[in-house]
Amino acid sequence: MVCLEVLQKGLAHIGELWFYNKATVQQEHFASALAMRRLNTLVTAAPPPNRPGKIIVACPADEHHVFAPLFLTLMLRYKGWETIYLGANVPREYLETTIASTKPDLIVMTAQQLHSAASLFEEAEFLRQEGISLAYGGRIFSLTPALRGRIAGHFLGEQLDTAVPTIANILSKRPS
Repeated sequence: MVCLEVLQKGLAHIGELWFYNKATVQQEHFASALAMRRLNTLVTAAPPPNRPGKIIVACPADEHHVFAPLFLTLMLRYKGWETIYLGANVPREYLETTIASTKPDLIVMTAQQLHSAASLFEEAEFLRQEGISLAYGGRIFSLTPALRGRIAGHFLGEQLDTAVPTIANILSKRPS
């Protein structure tokens, strides 16, 4: 709850202030770095996995906004799933290598901007051809809902707190 109501909303607010030139880039970067350190600490302290399913969480190539996927990683870990957080700007060749070595049950990717949604589109097509499930979300899919129908995968919804139940539903429908 603190992450949703304080960290996420606080970062959104300072991002808006920066956009309207009411906060400096240094203030925005300081707040973001502080929030990320807190999230990383919580992820590190998460209990070990206790339910089936391995999930990779990453951003497609050219996506550098990592608060949402890191926060989602935290929520998934506290719900008992093994998660592998890859972070920002993950090109396909690196994703392919990680998939080959970890054999995940689901890939979760987030895109915040149109150019990174284009990268996600390409990743989704690759994953579809490989028979690997993809779930995705991000601000651009809330701002431009028509994009949702173009990505081969499961849209996680417009709110970060609804993503975990959607992921649970996706994983429950996979064959064991």
